[in-house]
Amino acid sequence: MNSYREQLEGTARLFRIRRLRRAVLVVLVLVLIALSAGAMASQGASLVPLYLPINAVLAIAVILLLLATVAGLSFRALELRYAKRDSQRYLIARASIRRAWGILILSAVVGVVLLVPWTARAFNDSLKEVQTRDITRGTEANFTFATESALALTRYASARIEVPGHQLVRGFVMHDGQQVGDFTLNNNSWVKQLDISPAEQRVEYTVLVHTDVTGPISVVLTIQSIVTPELTSVVPGLLLMFAVTEGVWIVYARPLRARYHAASIYSLEREQATEAGERTFAEYFRGPSATVEAESVPAPEAPLPETVPVDIGPGVPSVAEAPIPETLEPEPPPPEPTPEELIEEGSKLFSDGQLEAALALFDEVLEREPTNSRALVAGATALVRLGRGDEAHRQYSQVLEIEPRNAKALAGRARVFEGEHRWAQAAQAWAAYTAVVPADIDARVGHAEAILNTGDRAGAVRVLEDALFLAPSDPKIRAKLESLTVNVPAFLSRALVASASGRYEEALADFNQILTVEPDNVNALIGRGVALRRAGRADEALASFDLAIAKQPGNSAALHAKGGILEERQDFSGALDVYDDLLAWNPRDPDVWALQGAVLEKLGKPEEALASFMEALKLEPANTEWRKRADALESSRKGHEAFLEELFGIEGVGPARARALLAGGYQTADAIRSATEDEIANVKGMTRKIAKDIYRHFHADASAPTAESPAPARTP
Repeated sequence: MNSYREQLEGTARLFRIRRLRRAVLVVLVLVLIALSAGAMASQGASLVPLYLPINAVLAIAVILLLLATVAGLSFRALELRYAKRDSQRYLIARASIRRAWGILILSAVVGVVLLVPWTARAFNDSLKEVQTRDITRGTEANFTFATESALALTRYASARIEVPGHQLVRGFVMHDGQQVGDFTLNNNSWVKQLDISPAEQRVEYTVLVHTDVTGPISVVLTIQSIVTPELTSVVPGLLLMFAVTEGVWIVYARPLRARYHAASIYSLEREQATEAGERTFAEYFRGPSATVEAESVPAPEAPLPETVPVDIGPGVPSVAEAPIPETLEPEPPPPEPTPEELIEEGSKLFSDGQLEAALALFDEVLEREPTNSRALVAGATALVRLGRGDEAHRQYSQVLEIEPRNAKALAGRARVFEGEHRWAQAAQAWAAYTAVVPADIDARVGHAEAILNTGDRAGAVRVLEDALFLAPSDPKIRAKLESLTVNVPAFLSRALVASASGRYEEALADFNQILTVEPDNVNALIGRGVALRRAGRADEALASFDLAIAKQPGNSAALHAKGGILEERQDFSGALDVYDDLLAWNPRDPDVWALQGAVLEKLGKPEEALASFMEALKLEPANTEWRKRADALESSRKGHEAFLEELFGIEGVGPARARALLAGGYQTADAIRSATEDEIANVKGMTRKIAKDIYRHFHADASAPTAESPAPARTP
């Protein structure tokens, strides 16, 4: 079997090791998912309401990650053992040591920070929640809290309730609708620690507070939580075990890296000490150990002794005299494949997707000819496909040291920078490439994209103009140039005219073109929202207005338009919030006061609506429409007051029963006249006798219907 086939067999063994490693990692991930699901389910996890107790799986996750790390390092050791060449061993050892140092430092720092007592104390000091409620006589304050957070990273420790004004309040602690405790606060004891013990699982409590004092009282509930103990005990301990494991691997792998460093083609010393073709392929194939042994054992200086004939028996020739059969003559070794043949074979494997096997052949060429540009470029391309960008960049740089104008290396290095989003370096690399291959239009477009990603729009335009000079009819370059050189004022004017003329799609296309170039153009955002609203796409219009308001809070046009859409949707509360924002930015706009009054009127708040219309009339007294609306509201208010006065004149009707009647929908005398005695008696807090008196009072003069009042309801 020839040498490169043996090389492929060794690579296949590495593939098997890596496939086995991936299988082990997949199994560990599945075990982690299963154990995590079981642990969370046992702790009462749910999605609605959201409760995912991560503390139940923290230890499991870190332990399995530690096992995965140990397994991964074991497979790394097997890769080092079964790799065919010292270059592979050196790269595996170097990469694993570099990765181990990163994990060691991160695990040690995080573990120590979490383990020191000051960390837990700082966390706990910041986990204090204060809730404040204002109550008056006849009202009730409602506090709610849970003994654990949604992710169970913090848990309840204690709670206290206090009344800063030393007023008399009473309260209850509820759980699942059942009372589990009560308390009273007064002048002698105005701070109370709630008698709630921390629970094993998440529990939600409700604290209800009420008072008999007339004036407003502020009640404060302070909840102290602590971080879950696993974060400051189990997790840091396991993280330190991570650090120890990686440290052991570093101690194990560093001698191996040093051993294979000198023989590796990636070693600087090797490149300086060994010229191309100085060692034979057979020496590389035997490996460093055989070479070292051969070099360390001195060749014998004295000649070997002559062969002495040995008499074995009569009629049998001696060993020295016995002829050697022709069949025992050694056959000549098969010819070694040339570097060109190895590169061709590797190219076929690369085309078939066997990247590791192809890379092994390219590395073999480089072991024989470290300055072979074709092998360096081919190997770098395979490394890019394998996601090993740093190594690919290193090989491209080696090519450019040998051939500074190698187009493939220049383009490959630019793509590596693009894949890592290093746009400034990518722009420089594409500039170097286009200096060598000026006719590559795609490369020039890529150069412009890289410059544009650095934020230099003018520089990208210059590169595209140069490309357009070389290819005047290229539509891709023209489209890109147009997108970067939009005449914003002209586009905006054309879009506004199209929107006003009913050509909404044309207007939207122009607005979107502007926003592609200037995403923060507020005028374009508002214009697009108006066009969308006119086209009947209210949801998209709202989104456009919201974006404009986010970029320019207080923009009057955007807020007006948003409020109008919300009114059309009957979302009067949302529209009222928008008009409140408008008035906060411009309180002297009479139109906004009138809009607010109209919305308040629709919400059934006539007194507040009247106040808004009066503010609008102060700023614009001559507006007859607003004057009519204000007069109608004033008349309605006076009629309401007269109705209340009439109610209070009935014996037995006080403020409580009057409020109950209003809440039941009986807000006018006509509404009561149209009701039956039974319907009035069903109002909360109403007795049969008082309901009868109310019914008789409002039907005493209603024997005949009038044009202004409906006919009286049939008496029961």
